[in-house]
Amino acid sequence: MTKPADKDWSDAKAWIEARHRPLIITHTKPDGDALGSIISLRSLLVGMGKQPTALIYDALNPSQSYYRKFDSFPVLSEGGGTSVLDDRDSVIVADTCTWSQIEPIADWLKQSGLPILAIDHHVNRDEIADCYLVDERAGAACQIVYELARRSGWEMNDHAREAMFLGMATDTGWFRFSNADAALLQAVTDLVRDGVAPHLVHQGLFQHERAARVRLLGRAINSLELMEDGQLACMTLTPADYEACGADSGDTENIVNEPLKIGTVCASVILVDRAEGIIRCSFRSKPPEKDGERDLDVSSVAFALGGGGHRRAAAARIQGDLQEVKPKVLDALKEIFT
Repeated sequence: MTKPADKDWSDAKAWIEARHRPLIITHTKPDGDALGSIISLRSLLVGMGKQPTALIYDALNPSQSYYRKFDSFPVLSEGGGTSVLDDRDSVIVADTCTWSQIEPIADWLKQSGLPILAIDHHVNRDEIADCYLVDERAGAACQIVYELARRSGWEMNDHAREAMFLGMATDTGWFRFSNADAALLQAVTDLVRDGVAPHLVHQGLFQHERAARVRLLGRAINSLELMEDGQLACMTLTPADYEACGADSGDTENIVNEPLKIGTVCASVILVDRAEGIIRCSFRSKPPEKDGERDLDVSSVAFALGGGGHRRAAAARIQGDLQEVKPKVLDALKEIFT
């Protein structure tokens, strides 16, 4: 596992402090850690007197309404990002190191010639940057951002602290997953000490669900199939499900975790068909409770299918229709049970 050396932290600090108008980006379909990373980085850099722009590729979906409390982002798909691309002196890529996950801006980035810093905690990576701050042990990219700010002595305002907390809380399943280790919990403790209110953040995130999402959850659970002696769970969502529920793509967030509540289930996958010729697959596994029990690496499955992620949380986007993609995904998953 990669552990940043003192030089990595000092190089990233010097790199950021030498830039004035950085573009801050993350992966497509950004989750809480991705959004928390670009929000907190933007806030930190504004506090340093710089002029950063945090860009997203598509508008926030309804399930991400809590993030609207922060300053808005230019949206590339709505034309809001094109005007800022010509006025940047550098790029910070957060919570990913792969070209496929920044596809909407990848060609521009390759041709720009701008210096690039990558801040990430994933195992899979491409050569996308000239400076890297990667910690595969970190439970969230926001944990790395927090540690960089702490080591660098940068001022953290309320928005920066809450955004960092959001990233660490969501990427650890609200501190339920095995990546919520002592280092991450210490960072969270520091943020709470300095004013973050976890109960209010949790309420804002999880107790303002749309009825459409709850209905979609029901549809997903109704599709549940168990195989491999009850150890593997598979759910599917189709265009008809979305239409019947009045839901959108953001309403699937965290649904893949639901089957892990079943005692026998070690791994879960959800396959989402939005009639785009691409099936979105999310994978989860849970750590063994006892020595000798299965310890499944779902990132290896995602990687084999063209995606990536972590040992217990990964994803892939596969071209094709549900009928042809589903058997391929299940065959790949069943191999890690042998």
